[in-house]
Amino acid sequence: MNFLSQFMMMSSAILAASPTDDEALFTTPGTFSWTVPPKVRTVSVVCIGGGATPAVSLNNNPGGGGGALVYANNILVTPGESYTVVIGKGGDSQGSATNPLTGENGGLSSFTTDSVTLIANGGFANGNPGTFSGGDGGGQGGASNASQGYGGGGAGGYSGEGGSGGQGGNSSVANPGDDGAGGAGGGGGGSFAQSFSSVQPGRASSGGGTGVYGQSSDGTGGLGATSASGLGNATSAGGGSGGTNGDLNGGLFGGGGRSGFTKLVTPILYLAGGSGGGGAVRIIWPGNVRQFPSLNTQEI
Repeated sequence: MNFLSQFMMMSSAILAASPTDDEALFTTPGTFSWTVPPKVRTVSVVCIGGGATPAVSLNNNPGGGGGALVYANNILVTPGESYTVVIGKGGDSQGSATNPLTGENGGLSSFTTDSVTLIANGGFANGNPGTFSGGDGGGQGGASNASQGYGGGGAGGYSGEGGSGGQGGNSSVANPGDDGAGGAGGGGGGSFAQSFSSVQPGRASSGGGTGVYGQSSDGTGGLGATSASGLGNATSAGGGSGGTNGDLNGGLFGGGGRSGFTKLVTPILYLAGGSGGGGAVRIIWPGNVRQFPSLNTQEI
Protein backbone atom coordinates (compact mmCIF):
# COMPACT_ATOMS: atom_id res chain seq x y z
CA MET A 1 0.00 0.00 0.00
CA ASN A 2 1.47 3.38 -1.03
CA PHE A 3 1.64 6.48 1.18
CA LEU A 4 -1.31 8.22 -0.54
CA SER A 5 -3.61 5.24 0.09
CA GLN A 6 -2.57 5.10 3.75
CA PHE A 7 -3.20 8.84 4.16
CA MET A 8 -6.68 8.60 2.62
CA MET A 9 -7.61 5.73 4.95
CA MET A 10 -6.39 7.67 7.99
CA SER A 11 -8.39 10.73 6.89
CA SER A 12 -11.54 8.64 6.47
CA ALA A 13 -11.12 7.18 9.96
CA ILE A 14 -10.71 10.67 11.47
CA LEU A 15 -13.83 11.95 9.72
CA ALA A 16 -15.85 8.93 10.86
CA ALA A 17 -14.81 9.52 14.48
CA SER A 18 -15.52 13.29 14.43
CA PRO A 19 -18.98 14.08 13.02
CA THR A 20 -19.65 17.64 11.97
CA ASP A 21 -21.02 19.88 14.72
CA ASP A 22 -24.57 20.87 13.85
CA GLU A 23 -28.09 21.38 15.14
CA ALA A 24 -31.81 20.94 14.49
CA LEU A 25 -34.14 23.69 15.77
CA PHE A 26 -37.93 23.30 15.96
CA THR A 27 -40.14 26.29 16.82
CA THR A 28 -43.37 25.66 14.86
CA PRO A 29 -46.16 24.07 16.95
CA GLY A 30 -46.91 20.47 16.04
CA THR A 31 -45.50 16.93 16.04
CA PHE A 32 -42.45 16.12 13.94
CA SER A 33 -40.14 13.21 13.13
CA TRP A 34 -36.41 13.92 13.35
CA THR A 35 -33.99 11.51 11.64
CA VAL A 36 -30.50 11.14 13.11
CA PRO A 37 -27.83 12.17 10.55
CA PRO A 38 -25.09 9.74 9.52
CA LYS A 39 -22.28 9.18 12.04
CA VAL A 40 -24.12 11.03 14.84
CA ARG A 41 -24.13 8.91 18.02
CA THR A 42 -24.92 11.40 20.80
CA VAL A 43 -27.04 14.56 21.07
CA SER A 44 -27.87 17.22 23.65
CA VAL A 45 -31.43 18.55 23.73
CA VAL A 46 -33.34 21.44 25.32
CA CYS A 47 -37.15 21.71 25.36
CA ILE A 48 -39.26 24.74 26.37
CA GLY A 49 -43.02 24.52 26.86
CA GLY A 50 -45.47 27.15 25.65
CA GLY A 51 -46.70 29.97 27.86
CA ALA A 52 -50.40 30.27 28.73
CA THR A 53 -53.00 32.92 27.97
CA PRO A 54 -55.13 33.78 31.04
CA ALA A 55 -58.91 33.77 31.28
CA VAL A 56 -60.80 37.02 31.89
CA SER A 57 -63.91 37.38 34.07
CA LEU A 58 -65.32 39.84 36.62
CA ASN A 59 -62.96 38.47 39.26
CA ASN A 60 -59.30 39.26 39.73
CA ASN A 61 -57.37 37.22 37.20
CA PRO A 62 -53.78 36.05 37.26
CA GLY A 63 -51.59 36.24 34.21
CA GLY A 64 -50.75 33.06 32.32
CA GLY A 65 -48.25 30.62 33.78
CA GLY A 66 -44.84 30.28 32.16
CA GLY A 67 -43.71 27.16 30.30
CA ALA A 68 -41.06 24.87 31.78
CA LEU A 69 -37.56 24.19 30.45
CA VAL A 70 -35.74 20.84 30.52
CA TYR A 71 -32.45 19.72 28.99
CA ALA A 72 -30.39 16.53 28.77
CA ASN A 73 -26.86 15.91 27.50
CA ASN A 74 -25.06 12.99 25.85
CA ILE A 75 -28.23 11.17 24.80
CA LEU A 76 -27.37 8.01 22.84
CA VAL A 77 -28.94 7.89 19.38
CA THR A 78 -28.65 5.65 16.32
CA PRO A 79 -27.81 7.07 12.87
CA GLY A 80 -30.75 6.75 10.49
CA GLU A 81 -33.37 6.22 13.20
CA SER A 82 -36.26 8.69 13.59
CA TYR A 83 -37.42 10.17 16.88
CA THR A 84 -40.50 12.19 17.82
CA VAL A 85 -40.32 15.93 18.53
CA VAL A 86 -43.36 17.83 19.85
CA ILE A 87 -43.53 21.64 19.95
CA GLY A 88 -46.03 23.26 22.30
CA LYS A 89 -48.12 26.19 21.14
CA GLY A 90 -48.38 29.36 23.18
CA GLY A 91 -51.89 30.09 24.39
CA ASP A 92 -54.07 32.33 22.20
CA SER A 93 -56.50 34.99 23.40
CA GLN A 94 -60.03 33.65 23.05
CA GLY A 95 -63.68 34.68 23.48
CA SER A 96 -65.53 37.91 22.76
CA ALA A 97 -65.48 41.42 24.20
CA THR A 98 -69.04 41.10 25.60
CA ASN A 99 -68.60 37.68 27.29
CA PRO A 100 -65.98 36.35 29.71
CA LEU A 101 -62.91 35.31 27.78
CA THR A 102 -61.62 31.75 27.96
CA GLY A 103 -57.90 31.33 28.53
CA GLU A 104 -55.73 28.67 26.91
CA ASN A 105 -52.99 26.54 28.45
CA GLY A 106 -49.59 26.46 26.81
CA GLY A 107 -48.71 23.22 25.00
CA LEU A 108 -45.98 20.82 26.10
CA SER A 109 -42.73 20.40 24.17
CA SER A 110 -40.94 17.05 24.19
CA PHE A 111 -38.22 14.86 22.67
CA THR A 112 -38.49 11.06 22.73
CA THR A 113 -36.05 8.26 21.89
CA ASP A 114 -36.17 4.53 22.72
CA SER A 115 -34.60 5.23 26.12
CA VAL A 116 -35.22 8.93 26.95
CA THR A 117 -38.30 11.15 27.12
CA LEU A 118 -37.89 14.85 27.90
CA ILE A 119 -41.09 16.76 28.71
CA ALA A 120 -41.41 20.52 29.28
CA ASN A 121 -45.04 21.22 30.11
CA GLY A 122 -46.72 24.44 29.12
CA GLY A 123 -48.01 26.99 31.62
CA PHE A 124 -51.65 27.05 32.72
CA ALA A 125 -54.33 29.64 32.08
CA ASN A 126 -55.09 29.79 35.82
CA GLY A 127 -51.57 31.08 36.49
CA ASN A 128 -49.97 27.78 37.50
CA PRO A 129 -46.49 27.08 36.10
CA GLY A 130 -45.48 24.34 33.70
CA THR A 131 -43.35 21.52 35.15
CA PHE A 132 -40.64 19.36 33.58
CA SER A 133 -39.36 15.79 33.70
CA GLY A 134 -36.81 13.37 32.25
CA GLY A 135 -33.72 15.55 31.91
CA ASP A 136 -30.44 16.50 33.54
CA GLY A 137 -31.64 19.95 34.58
CA GLY A 138 -33.94 22.89 33.96
CA GLY A 139 -36.68 24.76 35.79
CA GLN A 140 -40.43 25.04 35.98
CA GLY A 141 -42.17 28.09 34.65
CA GLY A 142 -43.03 31.09 36.78
CA ALA A 143 -46.43 31.29 38.44
CA SER A 144 -48.87 34.19 38.45
CA ASN A 145 -51.73 34.82 40.85
CA ALA A 146 -53.97 37.68 41.89
CA SER A 147 -52.17 38.28 45.19
CA GLN A 148 -48.91 38.87 43.36
CA GLY A 149 -50.24 40.94 40.52
CA TYR A 150 -51.37 40.26 37.01
CA GLY A 151 -48.22 39.92 34.96
CA GLY A 152 -47.47 36.63 33.19
CA GLY A 153 -45.09 34.09 34.69
CA GLY A 154 -41.63 33.84 33.16
CA ALA A 155 -40.44 30.72 31.32
CA GLY A 156 -38.33 28.23 33.25
CA GLY A 157 -34.58 28.71 33.45
CA TYR A 158 -31.66 26.34 32.95
CA SER A 159 -31.07 26.12 36.70
CA GLY A 160 -34.28 27.33 38.33
CA GLU A 161 -37.84 28.48 37.86
CA GLY A 162 -39.00 31.54 35.96
CA GLY A 163 -39.92 34.77 37.71
CA SER A 164 -43.34 35.17 39.27
CA GLY A 165 -45.91 37.32 37.51
CA GLY A 166 -46.45 40.71 39.11
CA GLN A 167 -42.97 40.84 40.64
CA GLY A 168 -40.78 41.01 37.59
CA GLY A 169 -40.28 43.10 34.52
CA ASN A 170 -39.49 46.72 35.31
CA SER A 171 -42.55 47.16 37.51
CA SER A 172 -40.35 47.69 40.54
CA VAL A 173 -36.62 48.05 40.93
CA ALA A 174 -36.94 46.54 44.40
CA ASN A 175 -38.82 43.45 43.14
CA PRO A 176 -37.18 42.15 39.96
CA GLY A 177 -38.10 38.80 38.46
CA ASP A 178 -36.32 35.76 39.82
CA ASP A 179 -33.25 34.80 37.81
CA GLY A 180 -34.03 31.08 37.87
CA ALA A 181 -31.53 30.45 40.67
CA GLY A 182 -28.70 31.79 38.56
CA GLY A 183 -29.98 30.39 35.30
CA ALA A 184 -31.64 32.24 32.44
CA GLY A 185 -35.19 32.03 33.74
CA GLY A 186 -37.66 34.52 32.27
CA GLY A 187 -38.59 37.50 34.42
CA GLY A 188 -42.14 37.81 35.72
CA GLY A 189 -44.45 40.34 34.11
CA GLY A 190 -45.07 43.69 35.77
CA SER A 191 -48.17 44.11 37.94
CA PHE A 192 -51.14 46.41 37.35
CA ALA A 193 -50.43 49.99 38.34
CA GLN A 194 -54.05 50.85 39.22
CA SER A 195 -57.16 49.15 40.55
CA PHE A 196 -58.21 46.11 38.55
CA SER A 197 -61.85 47.22 38.44
CA SER A 198 -61.36 50.86 37.49
CA VAL A 199 -62.61 52.26 34.22
CA GLN A 200 -59.00 53.04 33.31
CA PRO A 201 -57.22 49.97 34.61
CA GLY A 202 -53.51 49.76 35.10
CA ARG A 203 -51.23 47.83 32.81
CA ALA A 204 -49.47 44.51 33.07
CA SER A 205 -46.72 42.88 31.08
CA SER A 206 -46.16 39.35 29.87
CA GLY A 207 -43.55 37.08 31.37
CA GLY A 208 -40.05 36.90 29.95
CA GLY A 209 -39.10 34.03 27.66
CA THR A 210 -35.96 31.91 27.79
CA GLY A 211 -33.68 31.14 24.86
CA VAL A 212 -32.45 27.83 23.45
CA TYR A 213 -28.74 28.69 23.23
CA GLY A 214 -27.84 28.17 26.89
CA GLN A 215 -28.11 30.46 29.86
CA SER A 216 -26.95 34.01 29.40
CA SER A 217 -23.38 34.79 30.31
CA ASP A 218 -24.35 36.66 33.49
CA GLY A 219 -27.25 34.40 34.47
CA THR A 220 -29.74 37.28 34.42
CA GLY A 221 -33.41 36.42 33.97
CA GLY A 222 -35.27 37.86 31.02
CA LEU A 223 -37.57 40.83 31.57
CA GLY A 224 -41.27 41.05 30.91
CA ALA A 225 -42.11 43.44 28.07
CA THR A 226 -42.21 46.96 29.50
CA SER A 227 -42.88 50.54 28.54
CA ALA A 228 -40.45 53.42 28.93
CA SER A 229 -42.17 54.48 32.16
CA GLY A 230 -41.25 51.19 33.81
CA LEU A 231 -44.83 49.92 33.90
CA GLY A 232 -45.85 46.98 31.77
CA ASN A 233 -47.44 47.74 28.44
CA ALA A 234 -50.96 46.32 28.21
CA THR A 235 -50.51 45.45 24.54
CA SER A 236 -47.29 43.48 24.91
CA ALA A 237 -47.25 39.89 23.69
CA GLY A 238 -45.88 36.86 25.53
CA GLY A 239 -42.18 36.31 25.93
CA GLY A 240 -39.51 38.91 26.55
CA SER A 241 -35.73 38.84 26.44
CA GLY A 242 -33.87 35.64 27.31
CA GLY A 243 -31.12 37.55 29.09
CA THR A 244 -28.61 40.24 28.24
CA ASN A 245 -27.79 38.47 24.97
CA GLY A 246 -31.43 38.58 23.92
CA ASP A 247 -30.89 38.19 20.19
CA LEU A 248 -28.43 35.34 20.64
CA ASN A 249 -30.64 33.57 23.16
CA GLY A 250 -33.83 33.76 21.12
CA GLY A 251 -35.86 34.96 24.08
CA LEU A 252 -39.39 34.53 22.74
CA PHE A 253 -40.04 31.07 24.13
CA GLY A 254 -42.34 30.11 26.99
CA GLY A 255 -43.32 33.43 28.59
CA GLY A 256 -46.83 33.57 30.08
CA GLY A 257 -49.28 36.11 28.68
CA ARG A 258 -50.20 39.22 30.66
CA SER A 259 -53.59 39.32 32.34
CA GLY A 260 -56.59 40.78 30.60
CA PHE A 261 -58.96 43.02 32.49
CA THR A 262 -62.59 43.99 32.84
CA LYS A 263 -63.72 47.47 31.91
CA LEU A 264 -66.74 48.40 34.05
CA VAL A 265 -68.71 50.34 31.51
CA THR A 266 -72.12 49.65 29.95
CA PRO A 267 -71.98 47.11 28.48
CA ILE A 268 -69.09 45.59 30.42
CA LEU A 269 -66.11 44.93 28.17
CA TYR A 270 -63.69 42.05 28.60
CA LEU A 271 -60.27 42.89 27.24
CA ALA A 272 -58.19 39.83 26.39
CA GLY A 273 -54.87 38.93 27.96
CA GLY A 274 -51.62 38.61 26.05
CA SER A 275 -50.79 35.48 24.09
CA GLY A 276 -48.24 33.11 25.60
CA GLY A 277 -44.82 32.65 24.05
CA GLY A 278 -44.49 29.49 21.93
CA GLY A 279 -42.43 26.43 22.76
CA ALA A 280 -39.20 25.16 21.17
CA VAL A 281 -36.88 22.15 20.94
CA ARG A 282 -33.21 22.40 19.97
CA ILE A 283 -31.06 19.32 19.24
CA ILE A 284 -27.27 19.70 18.98
CA TRP A 285 -24.42 17.27 18.35
CA PRO A 286 -22.05 15.77 19.23
CA GLY A 287 -23.81 15.56 22.58
CA ASN A 288 -20.72 14.44 24.48
CA VAL A 289 -19.02 17.74 23.58
CA ARG A 290 -21.68 20.44 23.15
CA GLN A 291 -23.73 20.45 26.31
CA PHE A 292 -26.31 22.62 28.08
CA PRO A 293 -26.53 24.87 30.06
CA SER A 294 -23.32 26.32 28.63
CA LEU A 295 -23.73 29.42 26.47
CA ASN A 296 -21.19 27.88 24.08
CA THR A 297 -23.75 25.74 22.27
CA GLN A 298 -24.04 27.87 19.14
CA GLU A 299 -23.60 26.17 15.80
CA ILE A 300 -19.87 25.89 15.02
